[in-house]
Amino acid sequence: RIGWGKNSVAILDAVAYETDRVAYYTNWQVMRRQLPEGKRRELLENGLLGIRRMAALGLMEEGDRDLQQRAGEFLGGTVADGGNPLKGLTVSASEAHFRKSTRIRFAAATPGDTRYTLDGSEPTAKSAKVKGELTLSETATLKAAVFKEGRRESGIETLTLHKISDSEWRDRLFVRSIHVGGSAHSYRAQLDGLQRGTLVYVDRNYTFTEIPEALAGATHIRTHNDDKSNTEPEFLRFEINLPATLYLAYDGRTTPSKDLVTGMEQTAMTVRMSNGESFPVYRCTVQAGEVVLGGNKLAGSDGESMYQVFLTKTGLRKTNITAATNAMAKANPKHGEEIFFGRGTCFACHQVKGKGVPIGPDLNEINKRHDEDYVIRSILVPDEYIVEGFQQTSLEMNDGRKLFGMIQEETEQSVEIYLLTGQQISVNAKDIQARNDAKNSSMPSNFCYTLSPQDVADITRWIMQLK
Repeated sequence: RIGWGKNSVAILDAVAYETDRVAYYTNWQVMRRQLPEGKRRELLENGLLGIRRMAALGLMEEGDRDLQQRAGEFLGGTVADGGNPLKGLTVSASEAHFRKSTRIRFAAATPGDTRYTLDGSEPTAKSAKVKGELTLSETATLKAAVFKEGRRESGIETLTLHKISDSEWRDRLFVRSIHVGGSAHSYRAQLDGLQRGTLVYVDRNYTFTEIPEALAGATHIRTHNDDKSNTEPEFLRFEINLPATLYLAYDGRTTPSKDLVTGMEQTAMTVRMSNGESFPVYRCTVQAGEVVLGGNKLAGSDGESMYQVFLTKTGLRKTNITAATNAMAKANPKHGEEIFFGRGTCFACHQVKGKGVPIGPDLNEINKRHDEDYVIRSILVPDEYIVEGFQQTSLEMNDGRKLFGMIQEETEQSVEIYLLTGQQISVNAKDIQARNDAKNSSMPSNFCYTLSPQDVADITRWIMQLK
C-alpha cells in the first residue's frame, strides 16, 4: 500500500532532523517508495529543511535535471567544504579552551533565526538570537539551533567551551595557536585524547589499534594525510604553556630525514593503525613557547603517510598504588575536582553535579559502598575491578576503522558505542566485520602515566566526599 495515510505528518516530523548518513539515506529511499512523485514535489516547499532535502534527493536520483542543477539550494555549501550536508547549522569556536575569551561563529544552511543557550539547556524559539559572531569570556555549554515561525528547523549543535583557570594553566598542558605552512587544512589539538579507537587522521577513517601505555592519554595534534608530501622546513607551528615531551610517530616503511628528527631519539615504542601500518616513535623535550616541525617529506623522498604528533607534560612518572596511598595525607579535594573536570577527563564518562556524561558507574555516595583503596586501585589498575556491564568491546568496521569502547545501546539496525575518550559513535550493525568483548574495563588504563601520586590522592579524596 502506497502512502503513510494519517501518519504522514508524524513520520515526517520524526525523520526531519536526522543527521546520521545511513539513517538519512534509508529515510529518503523509503519516502521514494511510499510517496507518489506529486506529493514529493509538494514537499520541496516544506518548512523543514531535512524534509525538503529528502524529497529533492529522491527526485534527483530519478533524473530531474532541474533539481540536479539546483542541488546547492537543498544541500547547502557544506558539501564542497567536506562537511556533513545533512546539517542545517554549523557552530565553531576559535578556541575550545581559552584564557580570556573565544569567538563563536554560526553558519546556517537553513533559513530562519539561529537561537542559542549557554547553560546546556535545549534552545527554543524564545532563546537568545544570534546577531553575528559571539564572544564568550566564561565557561559555557553552548547549544544552538535554527528556528522559523516558532518551529525548530535544524538539529541542535553543542559546543563545550572552557575558560582555563590560573591553576590549570600552571598544571595542565595546553596546545594553542596552531599554524600550518603550505597547506589549506586546519589542525586542532585533541587535549589528553590519544586512545585506541580514535581517528589517526582528519581526512581518513583509520583508527589507532595499539597505543603504548606511556602515550595513552597524550595530547594528539591530528594531521591530514593529504599533507604527506609537504616539504616546508617550517610546516607545523604551535605554542605550549609548559615544558613537554614531544613524540613524533613516523611511517615505518622508511626513515625520516635527519633535519626533521634533529635532537630526537628513536624509542622502542610503536603505534599501530587499523589499515595495518606501524609507525615507530621518536621523542624529544621541548620548552614552553613556540614549537616548529618541518614537513613530512622535508628531504623530498620520505614517508608515504603523514606523521603524527603527540605531547605529554614533562616529568611524568608511572604512579603506583603505594605512592598514591601515601599521598592521601596531603590530599586536596578542591584540586581533585579541578582534575576530574579538566585534564583527568573523568567527566567524559562520569556525571557529577549535572556535569559530564553518565555512561560510567555512579560515583555519588561511593563512600557508602567502597573505601579509598578501592578508588585508588580503580584509577590506577582499572582491570582489577570491572563493574558488570562496563567491560570494553572492540568493533572492526567495513570502512577500515577499529573502535574500542563500551556498548551503550544496540538494536538489529545499529550499535551505539562510547569510545575511551567518552565520544559517542553510532554505527550500522551491517557494517561490523568482527566484534570482540574483551576482558578489560571500559575505563582507560593510562592514568598511572598521566596522573601523579598527589593527583590520584586529590581525586580520590574529592570522589569520597560526593553525596
